[in-house]
Amino acid sequence: MAILEEKLDEIVLEHLGDQFVEEWDVNALLVDLQTYYPTRLDAETIVALDVADEVSAAVVEEALTLYGEKCENFPGGLDTAKEIERDVMLQILDQRWREHLSDMDYLRDGIHLRQVAQQDPLTAWQKEGYLMFEHLLNAVDLDYVRYITHVEAVDPDALSDEGLDGAVTNVNEVAPGGTELPSHEAPKKSGATEREKLGRNDPCWCGSGRKFKQCHGRS
Repeated sequence: MAILEEKLDEIVLEHLGDQFVEEWDVNALLVDLQTYYPTRLDAETIVALDVADEVSAAVVEEALTLYGEKCENFPGGLDTAKEIERDVMLQILDQRWREHLSDMDYLRDGIHLRQVAQQDPLTAWQKEGYLMFEHLLNAVDLDYVRYITHVEAVDPDALSDEGLDGAVTNVNEVAPGGTELPSHEAPKKSGATEREKLGRNDPCWCGSGRKFKQCHGRS
């Protein structure tokens, strides 16, 4: 689960970084972690670790342990877990790719206006398109971590009737803050006025679960 390790490490460093222990926003970190997996760590334990890298290692170890225990309870064990992981990833890719195409259409429709600001529309298109694609890849990984750690096992009889799809509960309910899965409707374009109303500490309009200032609000 390299994705799990990488993303949880990023989340910890995002909240703690190079700051002194006294400056750590531990409560915000715990709230953020709860959206990705049901952590049992508390503020006192995190502060006692004293170093951000140690906190990251503890978080990753706990998440991997909890997920490993969950996989062992799946009907079919790891084989079923791999099937579920693949299914979840495919659904996330499908939904996020649709959103990305919609955002690219939105960008294309207004890119010619950059000439008013003395910017080359082609250069702006290439630069912003690249940043949006990077965001797509990051959002896919974050959604995957959020959903896969909230997967629940079901009774084997239910699995035999419903197939592997029955091994996953409604992840839209157990993994708050992520893109709904699956979605069969084309995503709606977000208007500029809606995005401009967001405060820097509000959740980002893209659904990544991060604050606007830490996502699309970065200057």
